[in-house]
Amino acid sequence: ATPAAIAVGLGRGTRKGILFRNAKSLELFKNITTVVFDKTGTLTKGQLAINNFETTTTETEFKQIVFSIEKYSNHPIAKAITVQCKINNVISWKKIDEIKGVGMKAEDMEGNIYLLGKNTDENLHTAYLTKNGSPIGWFDMEDEIREEAKAVIDYLHSKNITTILLSGDSEERCKKVADTVSIKKIYAQTSPEE
Repeated sequence: ATPAAIAVGLGRGTRKGILFRNAKSLELFKNITTVVFDKTGTLTKGQLAINNFETTTTETEFKQIVFSIEKYSNHPIAKAITVQCKINNVISWKKIDEIKGVGMKAEDMEGNIYLLGKNTDENLHTAYLTKNGSPIGWFDMEDEIREEAKAVIDYLHSKNITTILLSGDSEERCKKVADTVSIKKIYAQTSPEE
């Protein structure tokens, strides 16, 4: 009966959009004591929208720089920006690199270095833009929480399963999402290695 039950469980999971790497994973579910959730695209819809920004340059130039950098990244924030700030006059970079867990670094043809991403001193905003080490702007993005997130967390809590939010985002934004879905334990501002 066990193989048949596992086959049915795997089939039902697949119909609900849940894929199991192997049957053993399904068998081990009864021993789960803790579930760790990422924030963006897991507890939230992953459909980020810019809701606020500030810059020392013009809005057009700021968006041009940000778009021209983010188009080279696969991060969910970058993808949202390239959709919302689509422009035709893209900057050609001499060199551009993605620094995992930090952001993007770009060098223009005149040798100016732009950094777009986290600020280690201040994490009030989603991302910061600097030029040659001097701040030239920041922006905030919001993401809508999935309708089913709170129900899933409540269900896990009813089964005495501990829930944790683990994210590279700021403590403040993680706490906002965690409070909404009733997760008490948060690990924010973590690097991919952590």
